[in-house]
Amino acid sequence: MKNIQAAYQGRRCLVLMLLLSILVTHASAQWGQIPSTENSAYTVVVNDGHYLYTGTYIGGLRRTSDSGRTWEAVNNGLPDSSIFVTMYAEPSLLLLGTGKGAYRSTDNGETWRVIADSVTRGKTVHQFCRHGRFVFMAADSGLARSANDGIDWTQLKVPILGPQGYICLAGGGDYLLTGMQGDGVYRSLDSGVTWTLSSVQKGGELIYSLCNGEGFSLAAGGTGATLYRSSDKGITWSDIDTSLHRLTSLIVSLKVLGNRSVLGATEVGVILSTDKGDSWKRINEGLPFNGHVSVVSIDVTEDEVLIATYVAGCFRRPLSELITPPSGVEDATAGAAATRLGQSIPNPTSGEVLIPYSLAASGHVTIALYNSLLQQVAIVVDAEEPSGPHTARLEASALPPGAYYYRLHAGTVNLTRQMVIVR
Repeated sequence: MKNIQAAYQGRRCLVLMLLLSILVTHASAQWGQIPSTENSAYTVVVNDGHYLYTGTYIGGLRRTSDSGRTWEAVNNGLPDSSIFVTMYAEPSLLLLGTGKGAYRSTDNGETWRVIADSVTRGKTVHQFCRHGRFVFMAADSGLARSANDGIDWTQLKVPILGPQGYICLAGGGDYLLTGMQGDGVYRSLDSGVTWTLSSVQKGGELIYSLCNGEGFSLAAGGTGATLYRSSDKGITWSDIDTSLHRLTSLIVSLKVLGNRSVLGATEVGVILSTDKGDSWKRINEGLPFNGHVSVVSIDVTEDEVLIATYVAGCFRRPLSELITPPSGVEDATAGAAATRLGQSIPNPTSGEVLIPYSLAASGHVTIALYNSLLQQVAIVVDAEEPSGPHTARLEASALPPGAYYYRLHAGTVNLTRQMVIVR
């Protein structure tokens, strides 16, 4: 009898553990509601590293430092009824675009001041963008830039001002892009002093969103979910036949994750591409109304993705669910089995790191380090090396804490491991 009871209890524990595993896996692989944001029309959600901020369609900005368990209003200096359109966040700088101008805060939202009043007074401010030492602003009144973190602004002279001004910006590397209605995309190589019109020209089409990735740029049209890609820093563009019309009719915002992956905010949830825009899929797990909610804002941090919706509040999702590290699969070649990449020592680390590896044959070797957004932050090894065991050294004391990936490339072999930097 005792044996039967023990077997029953064992099976019962096994079933419970299996169910718990399924529930935990299901619960984690989806969007989660940010507490106290349900059933409201939010237009902005950002994280500046200290606080998470949310703002509604008709004004009213709040912040939380405990993931949404408690909130406080931070509206001192903001208008009572202006529509909140966009928000830009750095650890010591917040910029807010509204339907009637722009505002700035350097104390985590405690107080706000009007900025660029002569440029944007009474006009809608659509987007802010950091590019080098300048911050740029796109508005119905045109483009402006600031060299002192948003205190003073200079209006830029772009050849044509469309009927709705400039509504999107993308900075990356040595070039800056801006989009408008009816005239395509403009490109600048001198931080906005001079601009040239690129080849994206669809008569009257609204270029609604832009993004710059590693070696590519994407531009989304405002009608029919038309998507264009450039591989030459925005000089020439080509249509991407992605059949996006089956997923959405409007891409409100584009965000690059790492080197190849791109997120899109749409009127029916969130879409994801892992191949520079060639193909897309919906990632609406956990969103209400079967994902048919209008997403108007996306923010990406080191650990998660945040979205704001018009009717259902704000949501978050772990970044690790949406991107994968650089490929760690060895190609089937003669020497692949003898090429190895060891675990970094120590792990976690706060200072110098040793990376052991072994090569099956002599040749050129690279080991690159990527952050959690899959952005390359360092080259550890880039040299011709003989076969056999090796050890690379990396000084990690200057890198921000977090999860990192290091990738070895030798011939046709690509291997990846993870390390963690702590303070």
